[in-house]
Amino acid sequence: MGNAARILVVGDEMSGRKRLSFALREKGFDSKDADFDIEQVVAKDGRRPDVVILSMLAKSATQDQARYLEFVKAIKLNERTGRLPVILLGERAGLNGTQAEAMRAARVDEIMFAPVSPAQVSGRINSLVRLSTMHEELVRRLNTSAKYGVDAPADVAPPRIVSDASVLVVGATRDFPAIEEALAKDATLVGALTATTALDYMMRRDFDAIIVDLNGTPEPFLEMARSARMNSQLYNTPIVMLAAPDDIGNPARAFENGYTDVLGKPIDQHELHGRVMSLVRELRFRDSLRHIYSQARHMATSDGLIGLYSKGFLLEHLRAVLNDSSRWNEAVSLAFFEIVNMPAINDQHGYVIGDRIIRQVGEMMGMLVRGEDLTARYSGPRFVVVLPDTAPEYADVAVRRIIGVVNYTEFSVAGINEPMHIELANGVTGYQTGDTPESVIARARELSRNSSAG
Repeated sequence: MGNAARILVVGDEMSGRKRLSFALREKGFDSKDADFDIEQVVAKDGRRPDVVILSMLAKSATQDQARYLEFVKAIKLNERTGRLPVILLGERAGLNGTQAEAMRAARVDEIMFAPVSPAQVSGRINSLVRLSTMHEELVRRLNTSAKYGVDAPADVAPPRIVSDASVLVVGATRDFPAIEEALAKDATLVGALTATTALDYMMRRDFDAIIVDLNGTPEPFLEMARSARMNSQLYNTPIVMLAAPDDIGNPARAFENGYTDVLGKPIDQHELHGRVMSLVRELRFRDSLRHIYSQARHMATSDGLIGLYSKGFLLEHLRAVLNDSSRWNEAVSLAFFEIVNMPAINDQHGYVIGDRIIRQVGEMMGMLVRGEDLTARYSGPRFVVVLPDTAPEYADVAVRRIIGVVNYTEFSVAGINEPMHIELANGVTGYQTGDTPESVIARARELSRNSSAG
């Protein structure tokens, strides 16, 4: 997500929706509140929310659960809103285990019980929005592939049930029996007494979730989470802390160090099961999307030299991206890159070496962007990256990271003794009313030329 997420908080007048919407605006989100009118989910200006939050933070709301349930079903069955993430925020006393399961069966993506910290809500919003963006972009990409007559992999939906999860429980826990009882029907648990042992386990096998049962000093377990987040293989693995208020103090410390969620003690088994399994389903869905992304590239749609998407695919796909951006009033950015010292490389070393350098740079760029960002070879030593749901000022941050890595990398090519350095110029622009694929690329290319000349 490269801009402030748009949130629609839904509930009756007494549900706490206005208070919650105001709190989200204070956190920097573009938040509005509404009643149960499905048409308000797509506002008059055509702007879809990125997330719908159902507010049940009042007794009247908990007494009207059927209305909330029907509204969720209406959202998920509507063609325009079916893939929108839905979070339910309610009171623990007003939603028992059976009722919570009914909400999940209606495809509520996350259930959170008050009290929750702003960091918790923000973290879940950002994670679900990112996942939704990945899914939307995958659907567009598969549709573009179909126009080429490519038998692309089938789209996937979030898993409704996971019954074979693997969960690592960390800490000298007295609560292991309660954790096991909460998760046993859907997960196999592995125990690790210390943070050091836990990290060793994480490096040797895959887990769907990590649960840290905090008893006492949190520092080793905060360091464990920081170390895990520095590893690309563990970056998205959910890490949940169970902690009494006296042990963790301010829960923001946990989120700042890489925890996905913090649940208070004593343990509520229904809440623990719901929250952990929701995170597991999200992780599985994310992994499925990544797998399909890797399958979706095909000889008919990719550049022969590098394996990135081709110029033809880029232009056709960008047309769909721009149409969606105009229809839903959503941000999209495009970055144009050019290896400006490629003529000198070709003159000194020949075109075969030049092609090898182009291949290395393209492969590196493909690894430095998000899965939902489409990287294509435009022509010669020129590349385009399309960043959906990202405003130009946020895209510029990602682009500077790419430039920094590529320009400071020493490239090696067989037969050339000295390392080779690349000068990569770039231009970044966003969608403007009336843009075509050609016009937005031309504008970004002109900005790239200006940056090179500067």
